[in-house]
Amino acid sequence: MADEIFGDEVVTQPQEPMVKPEPVKPKPQVRAKPKRQVKSSKTKPVSKPKRHIVKDEYVFTFHPRKLLKFSFLIILLMAVFFVGRVTAPIDGGDSFLTGLFVSDGVDEPAEIEIDAEIEETLVDEPVVAEETTTDELTAAAVIEEEPEEEVVEQKVVTTYTNTKVTVDDLYIDWKETWGKITGVDFTITNGESGIVKPNYVEISLEAYEDRLVTSVLKTTYSSINGGENMSGDVAISGGYSYSSANVDDLSNAVIVFSVFDSSGKLIATQKKAMDLNG
Repeated sequence: MADEIFGDEVVTQPQEPMVKPEPVKPKPQVRAKPKRQVKSSKTKPVSKPKRHIVKDEYVFTFHPRKLLKFSFLIILLMAVFFVGRVTAPIDGGDSFLTGLFVSDGVDEPAEIEIDAEIEETLVDEPVVAEETTTDELTAAAVIEEEPEEEVVEQKVVTTYTNTKVTVDDLYIDWKETWGKITGVDFTITNGESGIVKPNYVEISLEAYEDRLVTSVLKTTYSSINGGENMSGDVAISGGYSYSSANVDDLSNAVIVFSVFDSSGKLIATQKKAMDLNG
């Protein structure tokens, strides 16, 4: 009980009965479940230790048997190469090895006996080499250095400004009082930059121009390159007849000779005074 003092009075209070504490029961220990370790699919790269060439140690193995085999193979190859070089022919003749055995059996060339007079001639008369002049050397050098001319393909031209024709001679069949021109020798000079293709000719007399005779040229005269000339002849079809009744002076009659291409275009023409007397 506890005494409390209120003024002069002492009041005694009843004490509560002491209660014994109940014993505390220990709680059962619960084991914690171990956590599952989740394995990651990604593995961390393991860092390799850095190697130092200078600091690392190296071990070399030595096999005498393998070394002997390799040496034997090298010696065998060298022997095969040497035998091939020795047995190969030298400058189209025998090989070095064959020459060692064959040369002993070859007869030495017989000495040629030279007459004393011939020997003196050979000694007294020295051989003089022919001298090559400077002009000959220059001409030879020019021939060697002269380039080959390139063949330029020419085109056919149809405009004629520099082509000429010349009457060289006439073939005349004289009949006492009249005559007939049976053929003409001519020359065509092509002064154009391309090929000229003559096809036919016309012949007439200046005093008898109303009569023309046409004749086709041979195929050999049908193409003339630029800058070239061609000489030929043409037969006058049926002949070109004339008489003194048509021409006043037969000794100085003017011939008109013209050349045309296949399209009928005039290539060249010439008027020439000639003697038509038989």
